[in-house]
Amino acid sequence: MPFIDEYTSRFEELACQANYLAGNPETHQLFLYGLPRNILEEVMKGGAPPTYQDLKQQAVDAVQSRQTIDNIIRWRDRIPHNPFPNSSQPCPFYSGPNRYDNQRRQNYPQQ
Repeated sequence: MPFIDEYTSRFEELACQANYLAGNPETHQLFLYGLPRNILEEVMKGGAPPTYQDLKQQAVDAVQSRQTIDNIIRWRDRIPHNPFPNSSQPCPFYSGPNRYDNQRRQNYPQQ
């Protein structure tokens, strides 16, 4: 999350130098103007957060969500579409003698 940490840190430093107060609507607007569009859209879902701390936390959460999604997509795109290319027939996930339900029944006495 270096982007959002660096952004909020620099924003707060400059806002302090300019004597802006965290509770002012103008300060909220300036913070929002500096966010990338995809993060801004996520932050603004459901309306603008009421306080600067809420606004900042929603931006952090949006960046974390975006990073998680990007990591999943990157991982998903690296695996082959057919992980079993030599198999002649598709094998259902929950079939066969090693099925979890079968193993579970063997470990517990019947009632």
